[in-house]
Amino acid sequence: MLILTHAALLLAADDPHLERVRKIGEFFCQSSLNGTTDKLKGSREVPDVVVVGQRIPDLLAKMRPGLIKGYKIEVQRGEPAAFVGQEPDSRVTHTLIIRCEDDAILLRMGYDSYRDRFHLVGYTGAEPLKPAK
Repeated sequence: MLILTHAALLLAADDPHLERVRKIGEFFCQSSLNGTTDKLKGSREVPDVVVVGQRIPDLLAKMRPGLIKGYKIEVQRGEPAAFVGQEPDSRVTHTLIIRCEDDAILLRMGYDSYRDRFHLVGYTGAEPLKPAK
């Protein structure tokens, strides 16, 4: 546990926005689990997000049964590996992936230093969690 905590602290020191992106993912998961994703549509009230569009809350609501069973949040800097080879979007600074057993969503995010918040640049499906053996 100490090693994981130390590694997390090193990553956070290297890019303090990674933890902020992870917290956005946690907020989205909790909204889905609480059944409050409709309140996210067009919202400017999500911590660290400029504005949430109309489709992402619907996708999070659809993921609710899988999220109840358990989920994993992954964050990384830059474009996701799935987009390598495609035209890069210079707005994308971070990637957030929310995975559960049945479904997953990958959110491409861009940090806006003027607003000190993230734009949701785009999203796509992702590989669900692999069942534990």
